[in-house]
Amino acid sequence: TLTPLNIRFESQDEIGVKVVALSEFLDNPFEIYGEITIPVSEYKSKEVQFKFETSEKRMVSTELEYQTGDFWNGKKQTLKTQVSVKPFTGFNIQTEYEKNKVAFVDNNFDTELYSLELGLYPTPRTAIFSNLQYDNVSRALGLFAKLQHTIRPGSDFYLVYTHNWISRTERIFDFDLETVSKVSSLKINYTFRF
Repeated sequence: TLTPLNIRFESQDEIGVKVVALSEFLDNPFEIYGEITIPVSEYKSKEVQFKFETSEKRMVSTELEYQTGDFWNGKKQTLKTQVSVKPFTGFNIQTEYEKNKVAFVDNNFDTELYSLELGLYPTPRTAIFSNLQYDNVSRALGLFAKLQHTIRPGSDFYLVYTHNWISRTERIFDFDLETVSKVSSLKINYTFRF
């Protein structure tokens, strides 16, 4: 990895450029998307990454990243965006979006990933966190939610819930979802000191 440019301002905003060179050997073919198969071979790739992010100390912060370069025996462009909002102390909302445009000699495909995170911290010992994520390839929508309470340092109580759906249509916003799994779990970690 070579970093020809990285500037961090006094405001903590940052801008940077990276060049990544990678060498990989694939000893088994694999199906990457649909009927597109990556054959056994040695692959050398180069990628250029551009990144800009604003300071997280602001009420609204953002991150923007663009990558372009080789991808196995094709080319790939990636765009990632992230926006975080902290309307008041102890609460934050973060959205992320990632789009990949992949081009091979005979086939092209796009992938999209959406993510929404919520964090609520009512006391220094209590945290409520949830993540909702969807991608257009598997058409899977997943929810992960966790309540963590620290009884005392080294002793914690966790309540976790996960729920996974599959979208029956091509578009997630049709909300035609089928539940494939849901799990609740409780964990108590208690430390005895003597």
